[in-house]
Amino acid sequence: MPKKTRKRGRVEAEGAGPPLASDHMDDAMSTASVGSLSSEQSLDTFAETGDDAVDESSAQEVFEEKLNDAIEGLLEKSLKGRTNSIRSVISAMRKRVLTGFLIDRHVTVTDALERSLKRGKGEEQAISASALMLLSVQLGLTEEGEALFNSIKPLLLSLLLDPSASVAARTQCAEAVGLCGFICANDIHVVAELMSTLESIFVKSYLKGDKTSPVFSPQTCALHRAALDSWSLLLSIATTSSVKSLVDMHLHRLPELLENSDLEVRIAGGEAISLLYELARELDEDFEGPAMDSLCEKLNRCPLITVNTRIRKTGNSKEAALGIYYTTLRMPVLEISSVSLAMRVYT
Repeated sequence: MPKKTRKRGRVEAEGAGPPLASDHMDDAMSTASVGSLSSEQSLDTFAETGDDAVDESSAQEVFEEKLNDAIEGLLEKSLKGRTNSIRSVISAMRKRVLTGFLIDRHVTVTDALERSLKRGKGEEQAISASALMLLSVQLGLTEEGEALFNSIKPLLLSLLLDPSASVAARTQCAEAVGLCGFICANDIHVVAELMSTLESIFVKSYLKGDKTSPVFSPQTCALHRAALDSWSLLLSIATTSSVKSLVDMHLHRLPELLENSDLEVRIAGGEAISLLYELARELDEDFEGPAMDSLCEKLNRCPLITVNTRIRKTGNSKEAALGIYYTTLRMPVLEISSVSLAMRVYT
């Protein structure tokens, strides 16, 4: 089958992987200990407070021993034991590069996480999808990494499209589809399939027939945002012919998301517009797109509102600074890179 041409660099595995979509879930993972371990000390705690008398080699051995215990706990019968073990595996993958260690155990880890994704409910499915996403980052462009992607892709897409599944689990699947596809999808038809599935999620936030913005719960808005972010990430590696088609299909509709009541959906919409313009101008430097004056007017109205909203919402100077950074994407200079998108979605 034909292979796509990568226009930007691939994602590489790093010691600190991406966090979960929701803040409360992220906090839980960073502090949870493994319920099935004999020691009460979590992987996080050990990594951060190792005894000075223990040399680096011994510390690594103890870390890997605890991680082995956590991997064994993935198959526990009790829900609490499984979820605690998944959280601990996630914590370990976020803290260290474990490619060699996980390659030797990827079948065991993958099978256990796939089982939780298939048979679990709610939170267990959400953290399983997150763990599989991190495992894909750790394995990278190895044979094992590509085998993992081929194995989990149908599961992630099925759960993402399942309206009866929890919204949190579907949101995590949307993020996993984007990053795993960005790393491992080498076939243009696979990329197109992933993007089409993600489109079917976020287009529901486009204006309704009466030109009013649809109203969704915050959880559903988070799902739409995750789908659009992942779609944008995959757009950055799409073929030229695909870009032309997607510009025609979405550039006149994406500005509708700037009127959405949810801040994160507006941000994701602004970034997607920016990326489409950048890619279109790589093909035609004089490209202006539809209704440029109207778009610029919308973009110029967004920054102050967005920054003020984020400052009120968080009361945090770091978050406020991020709000200021992202609102610059809405200005008439519509430029953004795939690297920025990857940082936006997964940090």
